[in-house]
Order: sequence, then C-alpha cells, then structure tokens
Amino acid sequence: MRHRQLGKSDLSVSVVGIGGLHFGNLCDQQQTCRIIHKAQDFGVNFIDTAPMYGNTLSESFIGVAIRGRRDSFVIASKVGLTPAANASGQFGVATVSLNEAVIRKSVDSSLAALNIDRLDLLQLHAFDNSVPIHDTLSALEKLIREGKIRWVGCSNYDHEQLQAVGRAVHERDFSFMVSLQSHYNVLERRLERDLLPLCKDYELGI
Repeated sequence: MRHRQLGKSDLSVSVVGIGGLHFGNLCDQQQTCRIIHKAQDFGVNFIDTAPMYGNTLSESFIGVAIRGRRDSFVIASKVGLTPAANASGQFGVATVSLNEAVIRKSVDSSLAALNIDRLDLLQLHAFDNSVPIHDTLSALEKLIREGKIRWVGCSNYDHEQLQAVGRAVHERDFSFMVSLQSHYNVLERRLERDLLPLCKDYELGI
C-alpha cells in the first residue's frame, strides 16, 4: 500500500483509509477489530472517525481494535457535528459551536474513547458562523501546544468557507491546518472545480 504525506504535515498516510462511520452501528466490536487488523495487514494506516459515528460508539470500538497497535496508525477524529433527529424524526445532524470549551471537551472525550493520548488529525466537521474562525484556530493551537492534537483539517467546507479558513491561516500563520476532507467520487466532482484550486494554493492534502 502506497503512503503519501498529508499536506504540509509530517503525517504519512495510506492512499486508502478506513472510515469509521459504521463501527458500532453496522459493525460490532469483533467485526471492527477484524476489519482494522486486516486493513493493517494490507498496509492501511489511516483511520477516520468522529464522536457521532456508529451511534457514538465508533471511537471506543476503534480504541479496542488498535490496543497495542497505536503507533501503527494515523488516527483522525472530528468536532463540529452532533446527532439530532430531523423534521421527520429520522436520524440527522446538528452543528455545534466551535468555541474553545466545546472543542476541548470534544477532544478530551475522543481521547478517552479511543484510549490514546493524542489525535494525529482533528478535523472541523462543519463550519461555524457563530464563532470567529480566528478564535476557533487559536483554541486548536492551544491543544497542539498541550500535545492533545498534532494537526488540524476541515471537513465538508465549501469554497467560501475554505477561503475564510485560508485567510485566517495566512493572517495569523496557523500552519497546523493541513487538509480538507470532502465528498468526492466518480459522480460527485464539484471538488475538482470549486475546491481543488484552493487546496493547491493553501497546500492542503485531500
């Protein structure tokens, strides 16, 4: 399995990663372990999860699966979305404030669930218009200094939101912003038109 540097970071990630959305939902603990261990056999080292994934169980299931193997994996989690019923009563999501208190609480909870002492990558799961982006990035900078996270990325950001992040990074030299996670497949190709040029300008991995 080939590995590539993620943006400007020192993270070397496999070109194929493991998404943790269904660990704790469609996959029980035994299945989660089997998937992660088999992926490791093939050279996969990148695991992406979030506190809300797997009915909030994904992180703890992954924590069990990587026990004794932590240094073999690059672990990414998120902050910014929480489960919430939609108008029809079915599963939906709601944004949470990206202020320092919320981010710190989320990171501490993720570390406890994963049973690790740092996140390799923390991704902002959704853009928050209620908190100045400089305040959010300053809070993340503190967590990096404390050793709780290593690098930062964003997820689901559109062109305008990514530009706002890019301006803030440039103004304050928040050099820890290294990646964008975006919906992209053979049919959904807006990333190529709207976001890829910005990612090149900002040296963000995708």
